[in-house]
Amino acid sequence: MSAGRGAPDPRAHGRRLFWRKLVHAPGRRQPPRGPFPRECLERLATSPRGDLAPCLIILRYPPWNPDAFGLPFLPEEAGVPKEVRDEQADTNPTVLGFTVTRERGDLREELVIDLGDPVPVRRGDRLHVEPRLAADAAQEYWVSVGDLPNMPWSGTLEQRVEELRYEVLFSEPVIYDPEYGQGPPFTFVVPHDVVPTTMWIDVLDDRQGQAFVELQFVPEAGA
Repeated sequence: MSAGRGAPDPRAHGRRLFWRKLVHAPGRRQPPRGPFPRECLERLATSPRGDLAPCLIILRYPPWNPDAFGLPFLPEEAGVPKEVRDEQADTNPTVLGFTVTRERGDLREELVIDLGDPVPVRRGDRLHVEPRLAADAAQEYWVSVGDLPNMPWSGTLEQRVEELRYEVLFSEPVIYDPEYGQGPPFTFVVPHDVVPTTMWIDVLDDRQGQAFVELQFVPEAGA
């Protein structure tokens, strides 16, 4: 869903090309369910606006790739190098699931967990959690270095790879003391009181891409 009109594309060399911001309103899949994307978009579009507190609203500019969404953002006459016009459209990182290494005394077990599946735990378990990312989660892209004034893409082309960073939160207290800027695997220890606990992970790239996933830890039956 688009909302609002953006500024002219500075790389269009005098052509009046416009883009629209994209609104992304993901719904909540795990209990409690909702509000769903349609409801959040309806709240955003109404005047006065409805309650957006439980909604996650993300505003993004469309990718530069001319084929993205079938819109001709960068025609050849815009003066943009072919490498840039041919690069893959900018997308959010994709998380496929998790690899969880569970240490329980002298036993070390590696678990492959799909999205939505819980991990059974006992008190004192030491867990190492690593999101399983799609092969193109960190994308390659082109930048122009040393452009002349008012001459976009006049500099030297450099290909770069997105850097991913992570933010981790827990719904219940756990023994977790990460270093600043630490990436996966994320290690924590299940405390004495074993209660259902959700681990929330934000995966962010350096071009405003974001993936939000959660992993459930539940008391093991009979423990």
